[in-house]
Amino acid sequence: MSPRARIDPRRRVLRAALRPVRRALARLDAPWRHLVVAAITGVLGALAVHAFRLALFGLEAIFVGARDGHLVAAARHLAPEVRVLAPALGAFAAGLLLWVSERGRAPDPARHRGDYIEAVVIGDGRLDVRAGLLKAAASLLVVSTGGAVGREGAMVLLAALLASALGRGLGRTVDLRLVVSCGAAAGLAAAYQAPLAGAVFVAEILLGSLALAQLGPVVVAAVMSYGVTVAMGERSVLFAVPAAAAPQALQVAAMMALALLGGVAGAALLSWLQAARAAFVRSRLPLHAAFALGGLVVGLLSLWRPEVWGNGYSSIELQLTAPAAWMAVAIVLALKLHGHRRHHRFGRARRRVHADALRGRGGGRAGRPRWECRRSPSRSTRLWAWRSCWPRRRVLR
Repeated sequence: MSPRARIDPRRRVLRAALRPVRRALARLDAPWRHLVVAAITGVLGALAVHAFRLALFGLEAIFVGARDGHLVAAARHLAPEVRVLAPALGAFAAGLLLWVSERGRAPDPARHRGDYIEAVVIGDGRLDVRAGLLKAAASLLVVSTGGAVGREGAMVLLAALLASALGRGLGRTVDLRLVVSCGAAAGLAAAYQAPLAGAVFVAEILLGSLALAQLGPVVVAAVMSYGVTVAMGERSVLFAVPAAAAPQALQVAAMMALALLGGVAGAALLSWLQAARAAFVRSRLPLHAAFALGGLVVGLLSLWRPEVWGNGYSSIELQLTAPAAWMAVAIVLALKLHGHRRHHRFGRARRRVHADALRGRGGGRAGRPRWECRRSPSRSTRLWAWRSCWPRRRVLR
């Protein structure tokens, strides 16, 4: 069978539909070509995020009676048994969906299964569309029933999936890794209403370069996505806060200290979640049972404080408009961290994790991970955690 005959029919249709676009782009110089594709990617990313947000709000209204994503207010009006069971049932449905869909299916090593960071940093930009869509559907089920996970990750993933499909349809006329990076920046800008932060994050972490040839298209995609998102009726900022006077010197010093403390706390949280992921690997629970157990823990915690539902958006917005006492905030934060850790431990660790590093099965030396070093002159300045070495991955069965 010829290589042309082995091409996926859907990809063949996409490439045929994009043939006039490829011809038009081929007449442009490379910098202008990248900018045009980045603008298209930004529009597609904004539409993907908007569609996911509408679907999510619709499911939240159906399942728990929430309006405009305010899960905490909906949880307060639910009966105790519903408040406990809703996150568990939603997580169980999501786990069952992933378990049934992935059962007996051999992974394609050339495509990264819904991890756009891996696809850009260590891959060629190709994403497994089927696996990515399944992750987005599972995220819809978990978040819409009160799960203590964020909705923005699935939004960015959908934007990156669309960008990957567009880049593969355009063929060799574009750099697929750059197109996927533009999709991720578009998703971040639309999800967080922060185009500059999204563009810098993608350029620094995914591409590892702030050179104009790469930063320019990423910024264009982020700004286009932000503009389309605002034009469709979304807020121009994620949290609306009243105007404040210019800070004094003492306040600026306090902000700087808080920024340093936030960096340390973020690193500690990542280590904590890594330990939770390792605990999941050791538990060997079936995927749907693990999801349900994580949701049940969140439901039980919500009996005391319903603020553990959702990704914390409602709690932050309430704190900005009507600040609560510091002790109440500390209790909610502790419960929120515990609930997020449980959901991260039992739900999100199904990704291709670094099993050798987690289980300590490296080279016959218990407790030591094996590392596969991948050095390349063009990729030697990537994210510090991935720049020089990447742990060998295995798919958890």
